[in-house]
Amino acid sequence: MSTFWTRFGSSATYDAPWARGTLGLLICNACWFICGFLVPWLLPARVFGEYQFYFATLALMEVFSLPGGAVATVQSVARGYDGTLAEVASARLRYSLVGSVLLLAAGGFYYWRGSGANPLCFVILGVGFPFFYSFNVYSSYLLAKDRSSQMARYLCVNSLAVCAVILALAQAGYGVPWLLAGAVATNCGVNLPAYWLVRREVPAQAKRDPEVLHFARHMTLNGAIPLLALHADKLLLFWFFGDEALAAYVIAVMIPEYTINVSDSARFALLPEFTRQAQWLPWRVVRRQFAIVLVIGAIAALACAAVMPWVLHVFFGGKYDHAARLAQLASLGLAAGLPQKLFQVCLESRKAVAALHRLQLTAVAAKYLLFVALVPGFQLWGAVWAVVGMRAALLGYSWYLVRGFCSTPSPANKDFDRAPATP
Repeated sequence: MSTFWTRFGSSATYDAPWARGTLGLLICNACWFICGFLVPWLLPARVFGEYQFYFATLALMEVFSLPGGAVATVQSVARGYDGTLAEVASARLRYSLVGSVLLLAAGGFYYWRGSGANPLCFVILGVGFPFFYSFNVYSSYLLAKDRSSQMARYLCVNSLAVCAVILALAQAGYGVPWLLAGAVATNCGVNLPAYWLVRREVPAQAKRDPEVLHFARHMTLNGAIPLLALHADKLLLFWFFGDEALAAYVIAVMIPEYTINVSDSARFALLPEFTRQAQWLPWRVVRRQFAIVLVIGAIAALACAAVMPWVLHVFFGGKYDHAARLAQLASLGLAAGLPQKLFQVCLESRKAVAALHRLQLTAVAAKYLLFVALVPGFQLWGAVWAVVGMRAALLGYSWYLVRGFCSTPSPANKDFDRAPATP
């Protein structure tokens, strides 16, 4: 069977569906990337900082929607349990009600307090939250069925529609509540029909994986840590330094983090193939192939740092020139972030739950120890150094974990769990 490793080697063969799906995911991320540039270009820095605060809150609340169900669905459907699609979607909807209650409670708190965040924004997020994440599980089903191109088409429609609505509202001068309402309503309006179209293909008697929700909860616990690492800093910067400081920080880390998200899409597309792979990859093969990705990451980091001042000046008309040096520093994270995502898929494909927990704990510990140590004295510079330090710590520990796993499995290796045969 052709694998990721042979695709990089001299014996690689062209896999059209995989290539189309990966290209579609890249286009989807490109849409978000372009939207990420145009929104701050259209909005004042103060409004953009407030907008980022609410979207960071929404992203942080994703942990209450059972996000681990995405990976669990890929694992189960790839082994023939097609009935998992409806089961995971229903479970995610139930879990999301907790997040909805918390967001509405936050709106009530700020209404009672009479200052700080806008309570209307929390109400909008609370009403739309149960539908925002629950039904995008269809993408996991299509991915597991090797229908990456179809999945990419649905995701591209979603990203294009949401970006178009946000940009139209921003261009018309509408405030943050309207931007949030438009984004949430459009996302739900695209995801729900796509889910039902895919759901109709699954036979009523399709088998369900009895372990899928158990694994989904494990992966959700694991995923809660990176959500904290990625978004809690925005909330803290908003509370302590204000909306304009948050806007400058988001602009500084935007390009490196979006680039790493693109590699994350490629990692997710490779998960079914890694899961089906029967043989255990020797360390010498992993080391040789990841050396290529390390070089790519280093080149990307240097190129990004070199062009960053010009990019910010041209695209934002001097509005964020003061964030150019911060953006150059953030670009160093690319050298570690790109290869780390591919190390991670090795662990996810083997259901190495304990190892993944340790990996994500390392990320949070590295980022927030640096955040607490550096931000009081260096403010935004300290926050960006914390992001770069987190990426470096993730890469180093991922290398260590994968090296330990790329050996003959034994009963002493508690993290090793070979996927069962297709039923």
